[in-house]
Amino acid sequence: MNARRIVPARQTGHNGHAPTAPMVHRRTRRAWTGVLVATLALFLVAPAVRAESTWGVEGLGRPENPYDHAARGAGSTGIAVGDPFGMSFVNPAAIAHARSAQYHVGMAMQDRLIESADGGPDRRLNARLTMEHFVLPWPHPLCWSFGFRNLTDGTYDVKIRANRGREDEYTRTLVGTGGIGELSSGVAALFAGGRLAAGLRLGFINGKLLDVVEDTFSDTRFGGRNPTMLTTRVRNGRAVSLGAQATPLRGISLGAMWRSSSSVDLSGPDSVVSAYWSPPASFELPSELGLGLAVRRDRVRVAADWNRAAWADAKFDTKGEETSPAPVLFRNTDRLGVGVTLFPAVTEAKGTLLRRSVWRAGFSWGQLPVRQRSITANGIRALDGPTVSEWALTAGCGLPVKVDRGWIDLFLEAGRTGNLTDVRLRETFLRLGVGVTFGRFAKTF
Repeated sequence: MNARRIVPARQTGHNGHAPTAPMVHRRTRRAWTGVLVATLALFLVAPAVRAESTWGVEGLGRPENPYDHAARGAGSTGIAVGDPFGMSFVNPAAIAHARSAQYHVGMAMQDRLIESADGGPDRRLNARLTMEHFVLPWPHPLCWSFGFRNLTDGTYDVKIRANRGREDEYTRTLVGTGGIGELSSGVAALFAGGRLAAGLRLGFINGKLLDVVEDTFSDTRFGGRNPTMLTTRVRNGRAVSLGAQATPLRGISLGAMWRSSSSVDLSGPDSVVSAYWSPPASFELPSELGLGLAVRRDRVRVAADWNRAAWADAKFDTKGEETSPAPVLFRNTDRLGVGVTLFPAVTEAKGTLLRRSVWRAGFSWGQLPVRQRSITANGIRALDGPTVSEWALTAGCGLPVKVDRGWIDLFLEAGRTGNLTDVRLRETFLRLGVGVTFGRFAKTF
């Protein structure tokens, strides 16, 4: 495996209907308060949990999901969805539907059971801040966005036993931390009476990754050696994203997005001489393309997304040396997502919290860019192994904040990455996410 290194007071939300003036009952207030307490508890627990990813070894990290928590509950779909509270980074045109200034922050936790064809199971737990996004609609019809999201997660913790049965048998521990993130700014607008939307976003990419390798021998006569550490700094990345949405017929929406490739500079201090690599290397993050479809009938919306990332076209360059094309290292990836959203019939504050909530379900399937290693007849490990894929069943709900002030979005993903037959490594995971989106606040709130 080789993968490492302002505005109207009322607006429609995830429910799609114009709400009436809020009148919060005591039981609704208590229910919402309980949800908020649970959300804060998740954020407080998160720093104590270490993020680890088996497929984050030897590269720049594993690609992260660009969808907000509402979209992830519906199978990570949103390219064609026009939601006033939609905060996904996947389509720059989606923010054009916002009608008030709003802010979104998300956190996801993951519990994984890792099984290998050559060893026993291992359990890992991770938590991670997924994204932050601020949208400001001004002046009409423009909407501006500012945000941060994780592009890759480069944290992992892997143990490998070598020279089994020999006197020099040892365990190699590989530990990584960090990742690559993107700060971005964008603009979008609605046209043709709200039937067309277009958006542009500029992203600035930076990050830091730390890799530690340590060998522990079973026989103390062989002693040990000091851990080898490598710090990689990722700098100066620039990416442009374009997006569009169209509603050709009532209840039917189409969407498309494109993201440019981005060359990033890689440099790091040598663990011995404490000097930066000279000259620095560079790596080209892939371009991406996505298409989406959404169909709305009464209270039900069905959406589907297709995403493709051209990892095979990426290049690794070192000054003074020949460029190494990425087909040797990575492969193109495809991802499909299908989701169903059930909107509430009640949009008034006098309704119970559950009756005013949005319910979601979906399915997603995707590939990882890694080329799994296979062992040839002469014992050489080659990068011609099977593709690593992942599937997940998702469910989620959106809990309204005073009807029209924002949403608390929860999602649950259960699925698997890899397999024990040809990939020989399998992760069974359960992911829980909490996203909070706040829009306009009432004066008494």
